[in-house]
Amino acid sequence: MIRLLLAIFAIVLSTQAVAQGTQQAPEPILEVTFEHTETIPGQTLSLRLTVLVPTYMPEPPVWPSLEAPNLLVRLVGRSTNATSNQISGQTWSGVSRRYLITPMVPGRLSIPANDVIVTYADPATNKPVKANLKIVPLTVFAVVPKAAKELDPFIAAERLELTQDISGETTNLRPGDSFSWVIKATVNGISPMFLPSLAPPVEFESVDAYADEPFVEEIDNAGVIGGSRLERMTFVATSGGQVLVPSVSLSWYNLLSGKVEEARLDGFAIDVIGAHTGGKTSQIIGIFLTAIAAFTLFGGLLYWFGIRPWERAIFGWFRRQHQRWRRSEIWAYRQLRTAIASRDYAAFCMALDAWVSKTSAPDPRRNSEFRRLLVRIGEARYGKSGKMAISDQEWRKLRELLAKLRRASGQAHKHARGLGALNPS
Repeated sequence: MIRLLLAIFAIVLSTQAVAQGTQQAPEPILEVTFEHTETIPGQTLSLRLTVLVPTYMPEPPVWPSLEAPNLLVRLVGRSTNATSNQISGQTWSGVSRRYLITPMVPGRLSIPANDVIVTYADPATNKPVKANLKIVPLTVFAVVPKAAKELDPFIAAERLELTQDISGETTNLRPGDSFSWVIKATVNGISPMFLPSLAPPVEFESVDAYADEPFVEEIDNAGVIGGSRLERMTFVATSGGQVLVPSVSLSWYNLLSGKVEEARLDGFAIDVIGAHTGGKTSQIIGIFLTAIAAFTLFGGLLYWFGIRPWERAIFGWFRRQHQRWRRSEIWAYRQLRTAIASRDYAAFCMALDAWVSKTSAPDPRRNSEFRRLLVRIGEARYGKSGKMAISDQEWRKLRELLAKLRRASGQAHKHARGLGALNPS
């Protein structure tokens, strides 16, 4: 009986020790708040992740990006904030981050599983400990309202407005005159990234159109997304005639009224004075392309029938001429001048030996002044004085003296060839 009581007492003590050990080592907690998972394409859903630890975090958490196909994930304004909560009667500190999830297409969309990496102080040792908190896969549903089933592309906003501005005259133009056309769409309740191209495709014979890159600006007004899309097109008159720029229209779903509405801009006419040339610019482009094709064909025929049979002989001749040039005295002297200009003493010595072996002039190292400069530069290069002891002036003297000796040597040979016989008869 006593043994049985002792065994039961030991079991109770071990259970309490395990419970106390468990309480002494609580782990971080991740709370995922995703109340609404269904919305209209282009509208945002709020997803909040909250990390709580029993002590404190010496480093900020490493948050996931939550990127997924056909989902736009943004952090707007003060998306990350400190927080706290009561866990088992104790205050836990934490950090909360809010994501804005926007489906870009209708249908069922998924956010894959992710991790939040948390560094917190261990309650027992106060040493930093890392933990990976798992985020289960999440599902988002993007549903198009019945009233907007026929919209393509689908655009849902609280407000959408189109405006246009024409800078310059559109009538009585002469070839060479130009004007600009600016279209701007302003939206509220949706990101302007969802707006399609506004300007219609235009191609005229008497007017050329040049479109700039669209400018998209997104604005966050107290959590409400909006912005604008601006497109600019420049028209240049090329020949006489009259053309009509078509109107611009954009159908969209009004989130406030629940109805499909249309924003519209009227088209306008362009009148150019002068004779109709039937597409002068197109003719110029055609002539230019024809010339390129003819030049390419001529070059191919010239190579195939004129150069290709002699290709080996021609390239061999050029190779021999290049090798002959590299063996010449002039090439060796230029290498020597290059080494002097770069202040490279080792390269200079090698180039000097190569040049002396190729020239008929006497070795300049036999000249006392040239030899003195070589000794001075060598001492500065390898002596205790260091590389900075030699001045650019001495390198310059060495170059000038070398040129002087080379010229003097050439003149001496010339005078020697011009002397008469020693004992004329």
